[in-house]
Amino acid sequence: MPKYVKSNINLSNYSKEVIKKMDIEIATTGLEIETDAKRNVPVKTGRLKGSINSRVENDAMKIGAYVDYASFIEFGTTKQRAQPFLYPAFLKNTKDLESRLLKIALNETAK
Repeated sequence: MPKYVKSNINLSNYSKEVIKKMDIEIATTGLEIETDAKRNVPVKTGRLKGSINSRVENDAMKIGAYVDYASFIEFGTTKQRAQPFLYPAFLKNTKDLESRLLKIALNETAK
């Protein structure tokens, strides 16, 4: 169930310090998505909730639920209604991510 956010920010224009601050903002956002998804996931045994995690991998923040039935819960099936937990958390926490990253960049260039 990967979901990606593509940004139009050209990072080659910024210092390592700015990029590090942006990385921290992205990692923080990933943890907020993970927290909200865990808060909203339906719990029967706790296995699905326990499988939700976020991690930085190859310069990307990856967030997911790592049990084989996660997509059935998130999107539903012909016999079971959808109970979205990950995508709503993603939408909530990334809606202004690019503007927060631009603010970091603008604050650094204004110095």
